Amino acid sequence: MSANLLGPSSAPTVPPLLLSARDAAKCLAVSERTLWSLTARGELPVLRIGRGVRYAVADLRDFVQRTSHQNGSENAKKNAAHPAEELRGEKVNCGESYIAS
Repeated sequence: MSANLLGPSSAPTVPPLLLSARDAAKCLAVSERTLWSLTARGELPVLRIGRGVRYAVADLRDFVQRTSHQNGSENAKKNAAHPAEELRGEKVNCGESYIAS
């Protein structure tokens, strides 16, 4: 017997507010090592919960906006592409619904 007697949940899916380091790196299309470097230099804020480290989706978006403005208009167009395009079929939740490239 199914644990959910009422059938599939009709409640809307809430996008996450915080991401693990692995998911944040995927959303930015960088390695986890690069993500840690950005964090250590203070370029990307981090939230510590107990021993865990999380990145706010809003902070990731702000970082992309700041970086694209610093790189000029030509690179801004390049950086504006959704990072999931480079993930080669992996599904990543970047604060929105799952996106598959």
